[in-house]
Amino acid sequence: MTRAPETPVQIGQRNPNGQILLQRTNRQSDNHAFAKVWILRCQKGHTYETNSCDFHLRKCPHCMDGSES
Repeated sequence: MTRAPETPVQIGQRNPNGQILLQRTNRQSDNHAFAKVWILRCQKGHTYETNSCDFHLRKCPHCMDGSES
């Protein structure tokens, strides 16, 4: 199991999969009680939302599902 980073994630920081943190929101996650919604961008320029607790392992859902436009 992959552990979340112990140091705070900064705006502009990349995760191991190359996803960049663009913005932290104050919106509560729908499925994780202590997580907030963050906005990420992949290397191809797609933006998407994810749970803050998942930042360290996220990959772009647009690139993964084959809709790489």
